[in-house]
Amino acid sequence: MKRILSAIIGSALVLGMAACQSGSKSTTSTPSTPGAPPAFAFIGNGDNSISMYTLTSGGALSTLGTLAPPSATEAVSGATLDQSKKFLYIPDATNNQIYGYAVGGSAGLTAIAGSPLTVPGSISANALSAGGVGLYAVNASSLSVQAFTVDATTGVLTASGSTFSLASVNCALSNAAAFGYCTTTSSIYGYSYNATTGVWTGLGSPFPVSITGFTGTNVGLVIVPSGLVGWAWNVPSTASTIVTTVPVTIQPFKINSTTGALTLGTQVTNNSVVSVAGVSGSGAVTFDPQGRFIWMGESGAVASYTVNATTGAIGTPPVTSSIGGGANFINVTLAPPGAAIGAVLEGNIIPSGTTTYQPALIHSSNGLLTPTGTPTTFPFAGDIFNFGGAYPVLLLTAYPPAGGTGTIVSYSVNTATGDLTQVSELATGPSPQIILTTQ
Repeated sequence: MKRILSAIIGSALVLGMAACQSGSKSTTSTPSTPGAPPAFAFIGNGDNSISMYTLTSGGALSTLGTLAPPSATEAVSGATLDQSKKFLYIPDATNNQIYGYAVGGSAGLTAIAGSPLTVPGSISANALSAGGVGLYAVNASSLSVQAFTVDATTGVLTASGSTFSLASVNCALSNAAAFGYCTTTSSIYGYSYNATTGVWTGLGSPFPVSITGFTGTNVGLVIVPSGLVGWAWNVPSTASTIVTTVPVTIQPFKINSTTGALTLGTQVTNNSVVSVAGVSGSGAVTFDPQGRFIWMGESGAVASYTVNATTGAIGTPPVTSSIGGGANFINVTLAPPGAAIGAVLEGNIIPSGTTTYQPALIHSSNGLLTPTGTPTTFPFAGDIFNFGGAYPVLLLTAYPPAGGTGTIVSYSVNTATGDLTQVSELATGPSPQIILTTQ
């Protein structure tokens, strides 16, 4: 739920699988960007504590220590950063509170004055989302939302406007127009967005807009950050206990910048591999943040679709890359955003199998992925995150095979070839998961 909720006001479009393993070294490197300030990485542990690290643009990790949650009911897995990435917030659904921390310095995290803040109404454990005017607290059961403004200097939260309701938690905001949208299993709901209070207000006719052909409850919604186009996607539920191939459907749409009304385009359906059986289609679809391409993972291949940046229309038929040799799942990630290099994650069901990182060149006209460079295999279960921009670094965590402490491993990414070079490997808590980074 955390990944979907974070899309409520978010602009990230990459929906690739975020689960991977611990790895090996390759032979090339990416130099550190001169003058780039250190970033921070925060790892949620199985005991609900947070391991804190600094990270240089060249991939070097340094341990800052461990933050023990002040409340046993504080949900570390639901933590989020504000849009400036200066403040971290953690929900406590049991007591309907939000704990706030300033990010930076030798301490890593320092409690904000007045923390914790009591939330009007109630919130869910994994229901904080940054964006818009500040921060949103969501009750996933009632679908009620409370907006907060964030003081840019102190990080103090102030409730903004009244609680409002959404049709679902699968939502996205158009940065190019003051409208937001939420998708259910068969419809898209539209909302006007108040840029001062952050409150969403439901739009009347023609909403909700019906979507034909969607089945099951695994749905999502993405909008190009600087554009007026987006896509709703649907992965049918499956009773498979391992992995399976299912028809994944994408519905393109164009946003009217004046009224918020949607013009639906022609749907595209592709048989893609679902990597979390019976739960969701994580990794089945990857949307290019620049709105140029859509990639859909197949067993041993990746289908690349072109996108019309004006209408959102998806070009067919796709071009297909043979990558993976029949692996159980195929997912695409981009490193760094905007570069001509991507990577394909291929492997078996997590946590028992392996995952291989295969660098790939992205064809500028049709999005075709061509394997290049040296693949790296990660043999243990964990979590993967890819930095971009000044931080071409890949982080992953590895669970201990039987008790004990986990590890966090950093790799520099060669932006010309996509190859990885291991830089650091440090201890974490017993069940590490990368929850937040500041770059």
